[in-house]
Amino acid sequence: MKKLIKTLKKKLNNFNPKLKEECGVFGISDTKDAAALTALGLHALQHRGQEGCGIVSFDGSHYFSEKRFGLVGDNFNKEKILSRLRGNYAIGHNRYSTTGENTLRNLQPFFADTNAGGIGVAHNGNLTNSISLRKKLVDEGAIFYTTSDTETIVQLIARSKRKKTIDKIVDAVFQIQGGYSLVMLTQTSLIGVRDPYGIRPLVIGKLNNSYVLSSETCALDIIGAKFVREVDNGEIVLIEDNKIKSIKPFPTRKIRPCVFEYIYFSRPDSILSGKSAYEHRKNLGKELAKENDLKADIVVPVPDSGNAAALGFAQYLDINFELGLTRNHYVGRTFIEPIQKIRSLGVKLKLNANQSTIKNKKIILVSFTFALFGFLIGIVSKDFEQMSIIPSLVITPMVFLGGSLYSLDMLPEFWQMITYFNPVVYLINGLRYSFYGISDFNIWLSVGLMVLFLTICIFTVSALLKKGYNIKN
Repeated sequence: MKKLIKTLKKKLNNFNPKLKEECGVFGISDTKDAAALTALGLHALQHRGQEGCGIVSFDGSHYFSEKRFGLVGDNFNKEKILSRLRGNYAIGHNRYSTTGENTLRNLQPFFADTNAGGIGVAHNGNLTNSISLRKKLVDEGAIFYTTSDTETIVQLIARSKRKKTIDKIVDAVFQIQGGYSLVMLTQTSLIGVRDPYGIRPLVIGKLNNSYVLSSETCALDIIGAKFVREVDNGEIVLIEDNKIKSIKPFPTRKIRPCVFEYIYFSRPDSILSGKSAYEHRKNLGKELAKENDLKADIVVPVPDSGNAAALGFAQYLDINFELGLTRNHYVGRTFIEPIQKIRSLGVKLKLNANQSTIKNKKIILVSFTFALFGFLIGIVSKDFEQMSIIPSLVITPMVFLGGSLYSLDMLPEFWQMITYFNPVVYLINGLRYSFYGISDFNIWLSVGLMVLFLTICIFTVSALLKKGYNIKN
């Protein structure tokens, strides 16, 4: 037992929450004004990250890089900057770090010189084995300049003993684990990689004779590119001389995309599995309505992510749909702020009750997830009470019972987690809760399992203390 606890403590001490990112990536090959088109693509992907942005271009002999904090429109909107990004090939990146260090050196794309030539790398996702890989590389003499797990990928590519760049990339991706999509630029090619389970999205587009890689199809629309297809899970696409080659080095696996892309993260007009994200969200609202017998005067979404689901919910039950909450569009997406307190403050700045619409009404609030709705309750519950409003809460489609190792770092402080996931808290506030595909029994079962887990932990620690084991050591 002592050995097990010591091992767990060591792993916990080595854990670095800075190595988690959710971002947007874009790349285009062999076209005039590649950097300007990349900037437009990143602008369409701005919702995927607001902390920083960067572009790397290649003119046939030299690479050029520009990275900036802030929004794409505030940085890559001047000819002076874009003129420095010469060449017909370019890749770009929007950064969203969950709890990572926000420094210029962590902004992507990253660039490195290898024995096979230069390579630029833009990465979206999380590597679950980045800590062990990083430690191994450091032990072998590697020097890391950033705190991003993307640099681990660059190091693996650079240190591969294979001769061709594409073989180096294959060698590297066989060593990494997690959910990721990569867009890379070499001296002769544009390369896209999607993880074996297809957790993170990546699509292929075509603009005239040039190929485009992007996190979402909305970035193809803004530059007038045609959507060709999604990159398959576990696929590497090699684009050279305006031709595309598919490489599938991994065994065939069932695709398991991140559900968060469907319910929140992707822009509503982006195509996911043959349908727009808007259609997926609206259908979830309809399915949720089938499972409910709620009676109300109006259905109100928690904007913007709850809009489509609320509309589907209202249409199925033939209840009036109203915008009972007004969003301040000059406040960014509050979920992707890196710190929990900033996210909470952002909701206060972002949403306000439309009193004339919801006063003296029985309303159904539709939110995309229980967790973020927790912030909202503290803001509008007093307004509801003053305006004689009886709110019911419906959630589409899921409750987060912890952080996702492969996608979003959403695990809050433990006391906050209890608040989010304990239905009693919201019954006290007068809310009726409902979840798509989750029965009341399953909700209470989840809470019960959490309590059981805590009880086991407490008894284990008590037993160790009785035996004289010093937890601090």
